Amino acid sequence: MRYPGAPVSILQKNKKLAAGIGVAAVAAAALALGAGTYAAFSDTEAGPGGTLAAGTLTLDITGSPTATTQLFSASNIAPGYDSGPLIFTIENTGTIDGTVRGDATVTENAGGELDKQLRVSGNCPGTPSNFSNQPVSILTTGFNAEIDAGDSVVCTFRFTFPHAVNNNDAQGDSVTIDSLFSITQRTT
Repeated sequence: MRYPGAPVSILQKNKKLAAGIGVAAVAAAALALGAGTYAAFSDTEAGPGGTLAAGTLTLDITGSPTATTQLFSASNIAPGYDSGPLIFTIENTGTIDGTVRGDATVTENAGGELDKQLRVSGNCPGTPSNFSNQPVSILTTGFNAEIDAGDSVVCTFRFTFPHAVNNNDAQGDSVTIDSLFSITQRTT
């Protein structure tokens, strides 16, 4: 019942709109109830996996006798000196194949000639591999060798001070040889 002057709502004015809203509400409620009871078969399984671990490159250099960090040392050498065989091992104790690079410096005290008169012979797998009776400066040309993981190479050197007419130019001189080896992953 409507009282004169009372406001009229939109739903009272339009009965079709009210009926449509009611039907939509009932449909939404039915859909919500039905969705909760709907089921389908499903299954879950673990897929294949794995572990990735980085390898290592580890360089180990030992002299003979073992644990020698100074391969040779001699004082008061004279013409005719022969160091005998000096042996050291370069080992890749890592898990990745590598390429070893060796570099040496030869330093002679100022004004001397001993570095020009000393000779070296060597055998070390790599480049250069074998050399005989060369000036010690050949050691500064560098050394490269491929060493597989777990493998090693053995190097042998011999230093000599041969007799020569200019031996007096080397009196009182000294020569220092330093080396540095590094290993990098082989890419081929």
